[in-house]
Amino acid sequence: MPAERAALPPLPASRDGHTAALAAAIAALAACILYGPAVLAPASVGWMLHGDPAQHLVGLAHFLAEPWHWPPGAIHHLAPATSIVFTDSIPWLALALKALHWPPAWQPFGLWLVLCHAASAAFSALWLRRMGVGTLGASSAAVLLAFAPMVLLRTYGHESLLAHFLLPGALLLAGRPWSRSSPWLWGGWLLLALGIHAYWVPMLLPWALAAAWQAWRQRRSSAARLLLQGGLIALALWAGAFLLGYGIGQGQISAEGFGFYSANLLTWIDPMDWPAFLAAYGRDPAQGAPWSRWWPALGQSTLGQYEGFAWLGSGILMLAALCVLQALWQALRSMRHRPQAAPAAPATQTNPSWPVPQAAPTFQPPWPGLWLGAGLLALLAFSPTWGWGAHTLVTWPLPERVLHLLGVFRASGRFIWPLSWLLALTLCARVGRWRRGGIVLLLALVLQAADLGPKLRELHTRFHHSMPDSAAPLRAPDWPALLTRCPRLQLLTADIQAGPQWAPPAWLAAQYGASVQPFPSARLNPAYQAAQAHHIAALAQGQGWDAHTLYLSWPGALDPSLPPRIGQQAQRQVHASTLQLDGYTVWVPQSCQPA
Repeated sequence: MPAERAALPPLPASRDGHTAALAAAIAALAACILYGPAVLAPASVGWMLHGDPAQHLVGLAHFLAEPWHWPPGAIHHLAPATSIVFTDSIPWLALALKALHWPPAWQPFGLWLVLCHAASAAFSALWLRRMGVGTLGASSAAVLLAFAPMVLLRTYGHESLLAHFLLPGALLLAGRPWSRSSPWLWGGWLLLALGIHAYWVPMLLPWALAAAWQAWRQRRSSAARLLLQGGLIALALWAGAFLLGYGIGQGQISAEGFGFYSANLLTWIDPMDWPAFLAAYGRDPAQGAPWSRWWPALGQSTLGQYEGFAWLGSGILMLAALCVLQALWQALRSMRHRPQAAPAAPATQTNPSWPVPQAAPTFQPPWPGLWLGAGLLALLAFSPTWGWGAHTLVTWPLPERVLHLLGVFRASGRFIWPLSWLLALTLCARVGRWRRGGIVLLLALVLQAADLGPKLRELHTRFHHSMPDSAAPLRAPDWPALLTRCPRLQLLTADIQAGPQWAPPAWLAAQYGASVQPFPSARLNPAYQAAQAHHIAALAQGQGWDAHTLYLSWPGALDPSLPPRIGQQAQRQVHASTLQLDGYTVWVPQSCQPA
């Protein structure tokens, strides 16, 4: 059996940027086709008036409409007190748009979706190039990873969690030689993550520590200097959290759900049964397409394990199978030739029986630290209750105080992402260095796209046409005058987090400078919900009415017996008239009515 060819010299670094730009351009074009003009147009907001996106849209609109406050991330026109952190409005993006005087009536989230896909592809391509993968393979694999199922899942309403580019970007930082700028690059990357979504910081931190550990072992930096720099970075993160508004409000920092929103042990090979998931949450299963047309769903042990969804897809699993076959082949070869000492093969000799390395990596990441950090995060993702498909394999009891602490990041299943990215990128790099590895990665991209075909068509229809369960924007001509005359909007509902009907009037209120109460910010305190119920009961008894507040409700928001009583008290207490506008019941005090 001929010996393998010696690895070629590293690929030219001058092409790295070209490959990254190519991958980003392809990913951006694919994203534009997937989402369509209705999502990309800043003036188009109807596609966001549902679920969590409504919270993000309304929070950003009020933040942009207000003057600057201290701290800068605070929002004063929404109650209870909140900030762009707890409206999940991508804080750094919100601050930049406010500095640029972005109109409150516009949304940037469609463009953000495209940016996330493009950046994920660019950083992935750069990493693969520096691991010795050619242009064709690096760009193909980068586009495949930019639209991986665990990324596409976040298009259902978690725009800030679509920022998966932070993970391959961190791997790029981990692979570059440690220098004087390295600590500050890591600090900037962590600060960027903090201002996108809090969950990204603990995902990146273990890799930053792995890079620092390798720098100390290689004597590129002293322990004292690393500790000092780490302290300064921690101080910068604390200051950034304060400025963004992490300390504003009285919401629950720790919430229930840790262990429920976990990752399944079979998550990498389980294309979640999406129609069944929709049915379990009371939605129409006909609206959802499966995540794979070929692989069967294996089931999940809790309904919250969609948070830990990390189905690799047929393309990546094909690469894994090829790597296993290659390892077995190499093992068989070594066993057959072990007794003989074969002479060294010429450098130009080829091996027709199996693909061989095409090029050598240009950098060496701290592999043990990267795998260890990602592995520890995976254990956190699996939580104390390990699910094996639809079955609970084992439950590890934890003290109540520990569970309360872990409840800060209750959706622990998301911490499976670093290990998933590291695994997928490593497989792509390994295959990409084979002779004709670029063609294999291109075939993996085609296979992945074919397997995801039904899901991609569903997403295309979802964004191009009507968004299910989305509320309609307000059209009645009376709204501008009412919201201008009444500086406050009171939403009367038994549960502000049920249904999207609260969103259209709350979003429109921002355009006219009116405050809104209540607002469903993240980690909303149940005590505030109870106080709102008490306030509604008081209004029905003639107490608590304000002559400069617009009161609004809609069908199903209240017990059917309450609206007539509220209407009577509104007329008696503030001489209000009752209007029916766009399906809403509006009680307009006399002081807010046209002269």
